[in-house]
Amino acid sequence: MTSTQPAPRTQAEAIYREALGARKASQSLLPLLELLEEPEAGGSLDEIKLLLATMIEILGQHGRILERIAAEIGPTTDRRPTLP
Repeated sequence: MTSTQPAPRTQAEAIYREALGARKASQSLLPLLELLEEPEAGGSLDEIKLLLATMIEILGQHGRILERIAAEIGPTTDRRPTLP
């Protein structure tokens, strides 16, 4: 990695520059730390899991309804409805 700054004149200046770089890097990571502090139940991953579970439940209900309809209609109708 190339630097636009001249080489440090003293060891203290080199240490100061390293500390300054570390400080900037740690400040840029603070938003990630806030994500880790979110309560687990309120995280967006849990919301996605809940949404998917709800969708699966609804699809299961639709499947059971279709099975009941098919059982009531019986095997007499093998043809599919045509779309207009």
